[in-house]
Amino acid sequence: MPQEKELGGPIYDAIMYDEGTVAIRFGRDVERDWMQNDKHRSTIMAPEGSHVWLTSDADIRKRMNRLAELDPPKSSAKVIVEGRVGEPLTIQIIDERTGMVGVASSSENMELATGSPINTKSITKAIGTLGNSQWSISKLDLSQLDDDIWCRMGLIKDTRRRAIEDLQNKVNNDGSIDVSISQDTISTDDDPVVDQILNDMASNTAEEETTTTTKLSVLARTEDQVDAICNMIESMDESSGISEVIVDFLEIDGIRKAVSRIRDVKSTHDLRVVVASPRIIKPGEEGIWQTLLKTKPDGLLVRSSGLLHRLMQLGGTGEQVSIKDQEGVMEVKIPELIGDFSLNAANAISAYELLESGLSRITAAYDLSGNAITELATLLGNRASQLEVVVHTHMPIFHTEHCVFARFLSNGDSYQGK
Repeated sequence: MPQEKELGGPIYDAIMYDEGTVAIRFGRDVERDWMQNDKHRSTIMAPEGSHVWLTSDADIRKRMNRLAELDPPKSSAKVIVEGRVGEPLTIQIIDERTGMVGVASSSENMELATGSPINTKSITKAIGTLGNSQWSISKLDLSQLDDDIWCRMGLIKDTRRRAIEDLQNKVNNDGSIDVSISQDTISTDDDPVVDQILNDMASNTAEEETTTTTKLSVLARTEDQVDAICNMIESMDESSGISEVIVDFLEIDGIRKAVSRIRDVKSTHDLRVVVASPRIIKPGEEGIWQTLLKTKPDGLLVRSSGLLHRLMQLGGTGEQVSIKDQEGVMEVKIPELIGDFSLNAANAISAYELLESGLSRITAAYDLSGNAITELATLLGNRASQLEVVVHTHMPIFHTEHCVFARFLSNGDSYQGK
């Protein structure tokens, strides 16, 4: 069990035997602890099919160190160049991630060309790649430049440099990131799919009277936890407030028994049983949906987009499907499909699309703060009632401030390191 002490350390050797076992040679300290825990064994043997976790790798560490030394990726920026005869040249640099705009105007006015006017090639060369700044050009807009105008190239470079400085100052002085969508700075003309999604979301924000009922789901990871929850509910005269129990076992064995135990409580209390799917479905496990559906739960906690896609191919919630069983063919119904945090609904578009794909409700990605979840609910409009909030849980290691990326991409031991 994950809660038990697990021995481990650097592996010095691994020997494969004909009978399908592997002898793993650890350091002396690990082997001494192993012998103390299991005095019946003279060596550390891993039978065929055993689970062995590799939690550290020298080569991976070297590659991560090399990645940490690389320059950070640049943000995309749109550059707009404006100029008319007798007026200063103006350059706007728009950070497409934050919507912030850096602006600068030339110290000299544009002139009417007496020879060759400035052209697209010369302006593009003068603008360059925005120097050594943190931005790279995604689009250069020269539509607001008059024809037959001229200025020296140095003037364009100087104006570009000051526009970058203006944008950099605004980024440095702003403690927060503006994530609002501004039609003046962000265009979706080239992405009709996003346009359609935004239009669909906008049509869903009309106010309507709804009755909101708070429901509590409790996730259990062991049979003992299932029994404890069921015993508590059975001992209470009034409602416990728990509307459903989610069965999330490390191994598939035991799920059917847990579902049966919860159904015993359901006969006298209004209680639903939901079965959680694995977050990662490895090769050879594609048919795990059949095992989950055989338990006939009231709901299925979907944790991977691949499983969601498969269930929707079968018809989605309410569809009858035939599954081969030891006794022949079993007819089962696809239950309510609920999206977990691992589907990474980190913004309104992703959450909306997942709900549209057939999920009845979804938990927002764990990356979001309380304020971000509130904003997400606002953007979802009438669908906000389908958004679930986690009150208490064990956070995955990757989602703590001490994640491996934060450790290697900073000089400190957390994301706060500079």
